[in-house]
Amino acid sequence: MQLPVSFSERMQRLLGDEYNAFVAALEQTPPVSIRVNKAKAPISPGLKPVPWASSGYYLPERPSLPLTRCCMPGRIMYRRQALCFWSRL
Repeated sequence: MQLPVSFSERMQRLLGDEYNAFVAALEQTPPVSIRVNKAKAPISPGLKPVPWASSGYYLPERPSLPLTRCCMPGRIMYRRQALCFWSRL
């Protein structure tokens, strides 16, 4: 990943010894998570919960669906029905 020089220099000053770990984290694929409206939708078995969000769950892979849909293993639910929401947890 090519970061702007001014950003890299500033982050090196701020993070010190932790800068390399910061850059390595930026190069990783971010996890995909959703928030589930538990009043409207059951939780699919096998989803790993997001530790700091009671309605958040990690998906095993990034779905290739239109943004109007939400995917859980074994079923597709529609966002319009407010069953689940894309989230950056």
